[in-house]
Amino acid sequence: METCIFNEAKILIRQLVAKKGFPDDESALIQKLLWALIELGEAGDAFKKGENWDVVAEELVDAIFYILDFVGLIEKTQGIKIDVDRVFLDKWRRNMERPRRYGQKGGDRTRTGYGISRLSGGSNLACYFSDLLKILDIASSMVNRGLEY
Repeated sequence: METCIFNEAKILIRQLVAKKGFPDDESALIQKLLWALIELGEAGDAFKKGENWDVVAEELVDAIFYILDFVGLIEKTQGIKIDVDRVFLDKWRRNMERPRRYGQKGGDRTRTGYGISRLSGGSNLACYFSDLLKILDIASSMVNRGLEY
């Protein structure tokens, strides 16, 4: 695989932002990242509740929208071009060269340091998910207190 469509999707998202009048200046950058986190939280919540896979997928796509919007806004406000397709494929190739199950406990390499799972007092996937929901809840509260989208 040598092509992607992230760059095309980024253009579509920027068109949507312009047409719908969403925030489109440098002050909106952090807001877009926070909204991406919130959308990930909504996807996690939908998954946890056993929602239809279409609902989970739509929330994940919403997160991608905000991430691509962020990248497009960086390009606009900083006067740079980010080839998301190239970055994605380069990262994919690097990860394909890494050891099996890299960065995971029980993989070929064990991650060291303070794990986020300690927030929940455990080390399994459920604890990581619980921690992520806590962090996203905090991010959501921050956004709801001062940022509207």
